[in-house]
This record gives sequence, structure tokens and C-alpha cells, in this order.
Amino acid sequence: MCTSVMASDPEFADPDFYLIDELVLDKLTEDDRELIDTTLKLYHRSSNDTTRLSFIHHIVEECWNDEVWPQYNDYLHMQAMQLLEEDNLSPAEAFFTNKIISGAINNFGYLQYRKGDLQGAMGFFHESLKIQEKIGDQKGLASSLNNIGSLYKTVEMVDSALVYFNRSIVVKEKIGDMKGIAVTLNNIGVCYDELRNISDALEVYKRSLKIREEINDQKGIAGSYFNIGSIYDKQNDVKLALDYYLKSLLIREKIGENEAIANVLNNIAAVYNNQEDYENALIYHKRSLQLRLNTSDRKGEAIAYNNIGLVYDKQGSRDEAMEYYSKSLKILETYNSPNVLSIVYNNIGLILLHRGDLSEALAYYRKSERIRCENKDQSGAGWAISNIGEIKLRMGEVDSALYYGKMGMAIAEEYNEIQALRPNASLLSKTYRKLGNYELALTYYELYIQYRDSILNEGNQKEVIRSQTKYEFEKAELIKEQRRREHARVDAEITGRRDNLQYSIIIIVIVVLFLSLLSVGLIGVVSPVIAEGLIFFVFLIFFEFLLVLADPYIEGWSGGAPGIKLLFNAGIAALIFPLHALFENKLKSRLVRH
Repeated sequence: MCTSVMASDPEFADPDFYLIDELVLDKLTEDDRELIDTTLKLYHRSSNDTTRLSFIHHIVEECWNDEVWPQYNDYLHMQAMQLLEEDNLSPAEAFFTNKIISGAINNFGYLQYRKGDLQGAMGFFHESLKIQEKIGDQKGLASSLNNIGSLYKTVEMVDSALVYFNRSIVVKEKIGDMKGIAVTLNNIGVCYDELRNISDALEVYKRSLKIREEINDQKGIAGSYFNIGSIYDKQNDVKLALDYYLKSLLIREKIGENEAIANVLNNIAAVYNNQEDYENALIYHKRSLQLRLNTSDRKGEAIAYNNIGLVYDKQGSRDEAMEYYSKSLKILETYNSPNVLSIVYNNIGLILLHRGDLSEALAYYRKSERIRCENKDQSGAGWAISNIGEIKLRMGEVDSALYYGKMGMAIAEEYNEIQALRPNASLLSKTYRKLGNYELALTYYELYIQYRDSILNEGNQKEVIRSQTKYEFEKAELIKEQRRREHARVDAEITGRRDNLQYSIIIIVIVVLFLSLLSVGLIGVVSPVIAEGLIFFVFLIFFEFLLVLADPYIEGWSGGAPGIKLLFNAGIAALIFPLHALFENKLKSRLVRH
């Protein structure tokens, strides 16, 4: 007989003590349970209404359970509103109660923001701001101004965001909130960055960093390093970009911010990827992926899969690339992240293009373009449009390719996006070549080379220069060596012919001299002194000839050492001496006898 286990309803905490309904204690962490229990004991012991509000406010601020603190925030707002309706509050109590209410309303806005209701969030933030302006709560006012600025930045109303951020800075400077000033300066830097005002963004980021270093805000310092690194990255100053990214990574690893660490690792990998250092790119991307998996960061996981696929794609390992792109796409189909989804669609289209499946590639490129246009991502749209033009060109639709190339180029130039300028310049170069307009084809090809080379970092450019210089030097040296050897060969041939000629002449002279000696004996008798002189002269010439003939060999054997050369010469003389004595006796008797 089979039995089944029935699921039981969760056991809720006592609402008389815990003040809220349907609180499941088993779902609380030990820290949250201790926080709530300890604080509520103090709450129930207190009889002062404003003091009791402060205890509930403490739970709202310190509890990290997203199912719990919003309930206490509702309770806090309700109790504060009821207390404010009473007429017996002192000015200090009224100020405190209004501050609690504005803070609770600000939290309502935060919750709406997280739900994606940006309009609702904006309404709550402005309502909170009005209360803070009314009561003169400078700290709360600065916080609300910053929050409203952040919301405007999210909806890409950057100019409005800057207005509120700057208002927040003024208030924070009055109250001496240095940490808050650094945070808002950082937000202003992000705005300048989005406006493509890179120099101002860098200046503001560095101002924020200076304050954070003065107050030793390690988490903030790491964030500033990261943002400054991203600016240098955009300026293609890869050395400084990596320096700041690695500084940020070092601090974040000490703090233990896994999500932030994963972001830094991702950016470092992207730098290496752009520099075609694929080995290091994969190392950092895979480290980033592992952290995403450990923290259940689904969006980050999808980004990491896509980025790893991109590296494999650039390496030519397209099967591995498609595997990672597919993993990313599977997550993104259930996760609302249109910008990332458009990138993955684009990358899958590129794989299909390489496989020759043009119709499928075009379908994915159009999906990417549609998302980018819907989200007003014009710089990304410039890249997607170039890909559509590439497909059209391969399909033989040259006029259509030209249309997309011009449109993509215009968008890329407007936003000064080098990554989008490069493919559009390449597309236009190939298109004009197809049309037979070689002058424009060359112009756009030169632009493509310029944009391509501009993403190389200074270190790599120097390395390329060093490699090219080394190649040219070695090539020049090789040519010199070949010329030197050729000259040496020609000189050796000339010298050899000269020496052989002279050796032949010397031998002939020596033979003639010996024959002359014999002929002298036939002509008439000579005196012994003359006979000895003639014989000595002939053998002296013969001896010198042997020395000249043997000298190159003696030089090699002796290594040029004078003592050893003298020994060799003495040896030759020792061989010549007996021969000279023999011939002297024979020839002298012959010459003298006749």
C-alpha cells in the first residue's frame, strides 16, 4: 500500500510580537532572526512612540531579506502617519516622524524601481523629496536628489540626471557628507561617459577617487578604479586600463565582492580579446563565469557564456563558439535583458554567415537590429546594420549592401564608435569595389585599416614596431652577409687566378734557372765561386717559392703564432738543406769540370 506525504502550511510567527502577518521564521537567516528578535524586544519594552519608530526603522535598514524588510517598511509608514495625525508632538518629534515617513516613501520608490515601474518609482521619489524640502532634512534631501538623478539616468534623460546630481552635491557639501559626495560624483562621471564626454568623465571619476582615498572607503576606491579603467579602455590606452582594472580587482578580492570581481574579470578579458591575446582572454572570462555560477547570477552567466563564445569565434573554433552562444541564448530567452540578447543574436548570425547559411544569418541580424533600435542603442545598431549589409553583399544585392553600409557608417560616425566604424568601412570598401569605383573602395579600405589599427594598444604597437624593426634589421643583415660572401667569393676567384698565374711563372722561372745552370756547364767551365753562387741563387728562389706556397697552410695550422710559423719555416729549410748540398756537389763538379 502506497502512502503520500501531505504538504503542511508554513508556521507563521506570532504577529503580536513580530508586528506583521505571515512571517515565516524558518526562512530567516540566523543574523536576520537575531536582529529582528533583539530589536523587537526593545520595541515592546519602550513606551515612547518615536523611539518605537526608530526600532522598526532599524530593522528596515539592517535586514537584507527582501520578503521581510518591505513588510516592516509598510508597518513603519503606517505607524508614522498615525503618529503624525496627533497634535501633541513636539517640533523635534514631528521632524523625526516626517523624516521616517519620507524614508519609507523613498523605499516604496526603490521597490517600484526594482519591479520595473520607473514612473511609479519617480512619483514616490518626488513625494519623498517634497517632505524633506518641507522639514529641511538635508541628509534625506541629498539622498532623494541623488536617487531621482539615478532614475533619470536609467531612462536615459541624462541632462535631467545631471541637474539632480549637481543639486545633491551642493547639499552634501553643506552637511559635509564626503562619502555621499564621492558617490554622486561617480554618478556624474557615468553621465558624462554616456554623453561621450570622456575627458570630463575621467576628471570627475578622479575627483571621486581622491575623496574615497581620503576617507579610506575601500569599496568606493575599487569602484573608482574600475570606472577610470573603463575610460582608459575606451581611449584604447590598454596599459592604464589594465593597471586600474587590476587595482580594482585586488581590492574587491580582499573585500569579497564576487559580483564586482566578476565584472572586473570580464573587462580585463575584453581588453585581452581586443588585443587578440585570446589565451588570457579565455582565462579571465572563465574565471568570471565561475563566479557567476557560484552566485547564481543568471544575467552575468549569460554574458560570460557569450563572451567566451566570442573568443572561440575569433580563434576560428566556431563549433565551440556556437555551443557557448546557445547556452547564453537559452538563459536570455527567460531573462529580460534585451541589450545582451541583441548581442547574442548578432554573434550567432556571424557564425551562420561563416557557415554559408545566409538566410538564417540575416534573420538573426534583423532580430539584433530590431532590439537595438527599440532600445535606442544607436551605436549597437550601426554594427548590426553593417552585418545586414554584409549579407546583402554576399547575396549579390550590391545596391542594398551600399544602402546599409552608408546608413551604418552614418550612425557609427555620429556616435564615434570605432567598433562599428570598422565593419562599415570594410563593407563600403568591398561594395564600391564590386561597383567598379576603385577610388572610393581604396578610400574606405584605408579607413578600415585606420580603425582596425586604432584598437591596438601602445604596448602591442611597440611590440609590432619592434618585431618589424627586428625583421628589417635581420633582412638587411642577411642582404649584407650575402653581398659580403659574394664579394669574398669573387675576390677569392680573382686572388686564386692571380696566385695560380704567379705560381706558374715562378715554377717556369725556377725551371729556366735550372736549365740555365746546365747550359752554362755546356758552354764552358766556370770558377767554383761563380758555380756556388749560381746554385745558391737557384735554390734560394726555390726555397722562397716553397715558403710562399706553404704560407696559407702554415697560417691556419699555427693560428698566426710567430714561434710556430718559425718552426714550420725551419722545417722546410731543414728539408731543403740536404737537397741543396746534393745538387750543389753534382752541379758544381759538372760546371767546374767543363
